[in-house]
Amino acid sequence: RKAAPALSSGGKKIGVAAFALGTAATLAGYFLFDGQQGFMYQGGMALFTLLFAGMVMLAASLRLPIGRAIDRQPLLWMGQRSYEIYLWHYPILFCCARLSGADDLSLPLLLLVLLLTFLFVQGSRLLLDGLRAVKAPKEKPGKKPAELRRAQTRPNNV
Repeated sequence: RKAAPALSSGGKKIGVAAFALGTAATLAGYFLFDGQQGFMYQGGMALFTLLFAGMVMLAASLRLPIGRAIDRQPLLWMGQRSYEIYLWHYPILFCCARLSGADDLSLPLLLLVLLLTFLFVQGSRLLLDGLRAVKAPKEKPGKKPAELRRAQTRPNNV
């Protein structure tokens, strides 16, 4: 990612304070509200949604320490594969729980779920990358077709 323009020290302090306040409000909400209170249905959920959106915006900024801290491996790896993790983790967790017959998953079983999720995520990624390579248009010498030029200028978010 490109380096973000520098913030003044006052701007950084405000961003860090806002993130800390958002974290404190999130923790307070977790312990104070059970989800069945009237406040949650009379604007509370909307309030927390806006709070989370603001925290995501602050965390995504490379101008702030939290943004720089999470812009590192293995969090980048997880972010690039978050949708695959989302798709695979529950079916794997369900199958492991069902096959074990246990009400609660033990630590070894949870580690197996993590390992299987990682393997399925990587396997599906490799499979899809292979399929994309087969379907990719062949580049001919000389001028590139406009469609191929447009496809190459789009960021690769997958």
